[in-house]
Amino acid sequence: MPSPVVRTAGIVRWSGTAGAVTVSATGTGPVRLRISYTRRDGDAGVARTLREETRTLRGSTAYTSEVAHDPGDVACGERAYLGLVVMTEPAAGNGPQVSEVAVHGPACPAAPTPSRSTASTSDPTPTPTPSPYVTGSATVPSGSSRPASPTSDPPDDSPPQTFRRPTDGFSPQPSLERLLPASPSAEQDGPEPAPDPHVENEPWDGG
Repeated sequence: MPSPVVRTAGIVRWSGTAGAVTVSATGTGPVRLRISYTRRDGDAGVARTLREETRTLRGSTAYTSEVAHDPGDVACGERAYLGLVVMTEPAAGNGPQVSEVAVHGPACPAAPTPSRSTASTSDPTPTPTPSPYVTGSATVPSGSSRPASPTSDPPDDSPPQTFRRPTDGFSPQPSLERLLPASPSAEQDGPEPAPDPHVENEPWDGG
């Protein structure tokens, strides 16, 4: 029996794991149906073939065939594109048919949130430290004076004495003259006293 002419091939249903295809021919002769299942991960992924099937259709001019395949799980937070490719021999008048659906993986679990107690112990409140550069004057208790150094001499309350260098024509300090004895020559150099008319001077005989 000669092979019929395949008018059309089509995909009437496809979910990524299951679907149905149709074929229309001019005669009841055998028609070879070729089916491929593909998958690509992500928008920039490259499609790869997961499985291929071949079926022979005969005895009618219109066919509907169910298809199914498990492409595997999709990772959390990811997206995969699952495809179905249908071709016939002889080739259908409308050429190969392709259908592709996007399947999303489950949501990823949320990251654990640190508890309030953990947050409080991980960031303790800093304790202020006294600065070593703080300056200030010491406070002396009232009613007391600053003690003198044990190695210092007692204070001298007497007024300072001024000593002048002696020069020609000046006599020693008056305070020093009072300490000097009267000079005998000073008594001899003075004017002789007048004789007392009431005193008679008698010669001294040495006896």
